[in-house]
Amino acid sequence: MCTNVTLVTPEDVEDDSYVDVEGLEVEINEEISTPDHTEDNIPVEKEFNTDDACLEQNQTKLTPERETEIERNNRDTTVKVWDMKEMREVRSLGGHTGGVNAVVLLPTSSSKNICKKAGFPSTKGQLILSGSSDCSFKLWCSATGEVRRSTYTFSPVTCVGYHNSASVIITGSDGGKLETWDVQSSKSLQSLRAFADSVSGIQIHETHVFVSSLDGIIKVYEVNSQQLQCVFESEGTRSTDGSALCCRGIRGMTISNGLVYYGDDGPNVKALNWKSGLVHKLGNHNEEFGITDSLACCEGLLLASAFCLDKGLGYINVRSAEGEKYFCSLDDGETDRIMSICSSKLSDSWVIISAGVQLKVWNQTSNARYIRPDARRVKPSYYLGLTKSPRHSDVESDLESSASESELESDDLIDDEPGAPSPSWKSWCVLV
Repeated sequence: MCTNVTLVTPEDVEDDSYVDVEGLEVEINEEISTPDHTEDNIPVEKEFNTDDACLEQNQTKLTPERETEIERNNRDTTVKVWDMKEMREVRSLGGHTGGVNAVVLLPTSSSKNICKKAGFPSTKGQLILSGSSDCSFKLWCSATGEVRRSTYTFSPVTCVGYHNSASVIITGSDGGKLETWDVQSSKSLQSLRAFADSVSGIQIHETHVFVSSLDGIIKVYEVNSQQLQCVFESEGTRSTDGSALCCRGIRGMTISNGLVYYGDDGPNVKALNWKSGLVHKLGNHNEEFGITDSLACCEGLLLASAFCLDKGLGYINVRSAEGEKYFCSLDDGETDRIMSICSSKLSDSWVIISAGVQLKVWNQTSNARYIRPDARRVKPSYYLGLTKSPRHSDVESDLESSASESELESDDLIDDEPGAPSPSWKSWCVLV
């Protein structure tokens, strides 16, 4: 199912914000009513830069392309390209023989750099990097759908990333292995047994590479001479308020203002200051139990998916990245579990894309004429519980001992990484 969802402040309504849902397969007529909180409307800032439009998250990945297309990976071995305006599939990239676990649309500058170094013919469009359970990653031309290169990795690929300044592709495996690959020769440059469980996320932010795992650990790397050097690991992190920190598998991660925001099978989003090893929590569920699968930061906003275990429904919480103030929640009451989200500021609207079982485009605009005729108008939800201090669940306290055991079990992994630091609260000093 593919649906367009639009967040709107109509010109003729001054005090309300709305979400308009445009269904392609099912037309929805009823309206959801929620309290008014106009002072917390989502801000709209700056212009959208397609060169910076790139997102990767666990399970299902989305990438906005230009202002009209998005890329999505599928468990049926294909990468799908969707037209955002027509809400239809325009291209299916087939070539993997296993489920596609990761996809990244590379910025124009990175695409040109790879084409030059790898000797690919110049072409319109950008390169798409995908990783699969078939133990390979591929580079595709977004304009033609052609495979430019396919590299066998000997391990199922769960995450991919590209470090432009170092000219290396980085892959993570289901066995916890990290590898760097030379874009010119496609040869493996380095292989690290970094985690005890599957790599769940790779984010390249400025000069650092942030990597998360289903063993509950986050590591930060620098790239020197095309080699990964670990400068931080999250073992031994402490909560700023003294509450227990459970070492759960990390499902989603994003970076903003020097903080690593991540989600797991608990009710809160956790914010890690990796230079000090301190963690604080943000409430992310209106219910007692829930799962956070995906997070994204864009143009001053922090977005986090939430999945209610009781209702089996998902929604998106919107906060300011600066100050972490809660604005609202995008909840149409009909969205299944959201496995991936991304956001972009376009010329006349703000677009949030969510995917799981359903693919939805949420569009905020101040002009009602941009709303499709078949859309329905829904006010954003506002949950007062998300404005208060996060709850510290009994589950986290009960599993604190498990976290300690996990830390002990993973101690032997440090020796496999050259220059790996001691646990986080001691290791920050090496970054000065």
